[in-house]
Amino acid sequence: MMGCSVSATKSSEMAEQQVIQIMERFFEILDVDNYERNLLEEVVTEDFKIFEAGEVMDIERFHAFVTHVDPNVAPLSETSWTLSEFDISLDNDSAHVSYINRGIFKHGDEMTAKLHWMESAYLIKQTDGYKIRFLNSNVVSRDFDYK
Repeated sequence: MMGCSVSATKSSEMAEQQVIQIMERFFEILDVDNYERNLLEEVVTEDFKIFEAGEVMDIERFHAFVTHVDPNVAPLSETSWTLSEFDISLDNDSAHVSYINRGIFKHGDEMTAKLHWMESAYLIKQTDGYKIRFLNSNVVSRDFDYK
């Protein structure tokens, strides 16, 4: 009996690690140096939705949001995200994760934005691993440094 419990625990830990890796990969794909629309398909489902900046977006609308250039500041020159405080719930074919996300967005030497979000995501287990079906992003704080 004990062997089943250990096996289930290891399986659960592996699944949790996969969920974290998918979330981290999502933000790696969004990095200004890496971003390509087709890479999103590695980590999101076909019916992906995200709630970001007060708007529900599908993958195409999200792509437009990510690639939008603000004419009031220099183009993005550097992006980074740090995810922490993961809280993961697993089911047979899905997972829910909430976490803290801290991001830095540099617009040349002109401006740096630092944002802090509380985010949660619903992921679906597929044959090739977990994929994000829904991501909810809520800004906790933001700070802008103009030079």
